Amino acid sequence: MLVEWSESFVVGHSLIDREHRDLVDLVNETQRTMADQSDTQAVSDSLLAILVRTEEHFEHEEQIMRDFSYPFVHKHRTAHQELVRLTTTMIRDAEGQEALLRALNLTASALADHMRGYDGLFCTYLKDNGCFGVI
Repeated sequence: MLVEWSESFVVGHSLIDREHRDLVDLVNETQRTMADQSDTQAVSDSLLAILVRTEEHFEHEEQIMRDFSYPFVHKHRTAHQELVRLTTTMIRDAEGQEALLRALNLTASALADHMRGYDGLFCTYLKDNGCFGVI
């Protein structure tokens, strides 16, 4: 499943927005190359790269939320932890190309939903506090 870039992924902070775009690009690149890879280890490595990049992004995002005194940063962090836990479990338990593809599709869907939902709430907070697009 390719993730189509959506303006609903934009939160109004340049670093977060750039990382969102990079994550979408990485997921889509992995999706396209999976069709050409019969080596399940290479595919698994690509999924792990997505997970590492996602965890780095989550750390940046949480710090930015603290910097802006976002009152729901702890709830947001819990959502991050759950998404990482589920993705890690899917990758660890995946056996074979088809299971890895399912893991990638579920990861892509979960990331897109998170960006639209939880990150959308942060976007609203930035707008309400006159901070949207200032950084």
